[in-house]
Amino acid sequence: MGMALVNLLNLSPGETIAAMIPVSRNEWDGYLVMVTSEGVIKRCELSNFAKINKAGLNALGIREGDKLIAVLRSDGEKEVFLATAGGRGIRFHETDVRSMGRGAVGVRAMKLREGDRIVGATMADGQVLLVSANGIGKCTPLEDCRGQNRGGFGIIVYKPNERTGPVVGIESVRENDELMLINSEGVIIRIRVADISTYGRYASGVKLINMSEGVTVVGMAKIPEGYVSDDGDNVNDE
Repeated sequence: MGMALVNLLNLSPGETIAAMIPVSRNEWDGYLVMVTSEGVIKRCELSNFAKINKAGLNALGIREGDKLIAVLRSDGEKEVFLATAGGRGIRFHETDVRSMGRGAVGVRAMKLREGDRIVGATMADGQVLLVSANGIGKCTPLEDCRGQNRGGFGIIVYKPNERTGPVVGIESVRENDELMLINSEGVIIRIRVADISTYGRYASGVKLINMSEGVTVVGMAKIPEGYVSDDGDNVNDE
């Protein structure tokens, strides 16, 4: 079951963890890029959080009805890729978002059609991997997902249907990376990205994980090539 985070952090009632970012105590260069479910994005210098205590610091102003769904770390020179539950995506350079202070709300990253929401964000690098609630996914070449101006409706990057369910996650991956999928029963599987088929923007993909009826994918995490040993065990260069 693990340890309750309330033993480590002062969380308010109803407050939950949205992201975890590993940081060296001596390296505070770069930025945090924060994305909300209603399509708001904010870029903030990581050094703003160098002095932090158990009570925490406010990092983002959240509008009513919105919630933080992704936090990315960047060197300030990357492109951001956002995806929605309805299968739309948008790609733009992070410098389209000016650096802001901790109390700022952010700016519009993507316009959403009625009933849609942002489900994930990643730094655009390599191929785009999208996974649906029913465990169906695909890789799509990044060049198939053209860059756009921030604030638009984006383009179709996945075709969800009754068989696939909505999109639940997105990652930028390379062939030698691996992927971990977690379902609502707490089962985790591990897949080599090289074994996941590549399709165009309008495809839904193939089955990545077999699940019982009513069980869905609730989380995904990439294991980069440098953290995978030849026998499949995780390694850490540190």
